[in-house]
Amino acid sequence: MSVAMIPNLPSDAQVASAGRLGSARLAPSVLALHGYVEASTAQLLVDSMSSLIEWSVGDVIVDLTEVEFIDIASVRVLDLARQLLWREGRYLTFRAPSKLAAVVLGLFGLTSLIEGKGAQR
Repeated sequence: MSVAMIPNLPSDAQVASAGRLGSARLAPSVLALHGYVEASTAQLLVDSMSSLIEWSVGDVIVDLTEVEFIDIASVRVLDLARQLLWREGRYLTFRAPSKLAAVVLGLFGLTSLIEGKGAQR
């Protein structure tokens, strides 16, 4: 698995107004995953998501366009990240999962978070 992050780093103005604006007005950060996302790469996924959540503002998109395989343990990590973001008033969505990835997301009830499928906040 390889990871590419495009964080939306907060400006001073965003930090000052974060309580008034909420995350809906901020551009989302993107975490793009590539290849096989499975147990042997779980720590990289945890570290990448943790860093992105900690150092960015706004919502997070997990881009699954280049993912060939994703296992249940990895989706569990993504679901925990979703829950953490939700507690902060932020949201996680998924971009372009393969059919297999969509099935695995469905095991966790996360298909409503796929862009273009009526992603619900």
